[in-house]
Amino acid sequence: MRRNHDNTQRRSCYVFLCCLIALAVCGCTGIGLPGTSPSTGQTSGTAPTLSNLTISPNPTNVGNIINLTAMYLDPDADLGFGVAAVSVDGESLSRIAFRTTYPSGMLTIPMAVNYYSRPSDVRISLKIRDSSGNWSNAVSTVLSIR
Repeated sequence: MRRNHDNTQRRSCYVFLCCLIALAVCGCTGIGLPGTSPSTGQTSGTAPTLSNLTISPNPTNVGNIINLTAMYLDPDADLGFGVAAVSVDGESLSRIAFRTTYPSGMLTIPMAVNYYSRPSDVRISLKIRDSSGNWSNAVSTVLSIR
């Protein structure tokens, strides 16, 4: 039992470190006011839109890696270096960097289910920010943690 916990903990740390590395490589710091360009403080272009958020596997267990998958549309095609903001039950946002080259499609973001979670149903919300600093609408769904 202890070995499974250690392996799961290592896997979660690995995902966290990968996200930090992605942030460093992409140059996405997540600093700045939502919906504004970090360099000018002004928005430019059109915000992306999200729909049809799903989570797999669902239900899941504490310590597992889940995939958040949503359809996106980015009229300006400026999601090159995007930031996803994920909230669990309305708590503070976790930011995850991603990269895409298409103006529309399916976005999949891996996320570890926190060790401090307890068996319950939680609402997961997702929104994304494009390279111009525009935030999308938020989409959400329920994740069952067992």
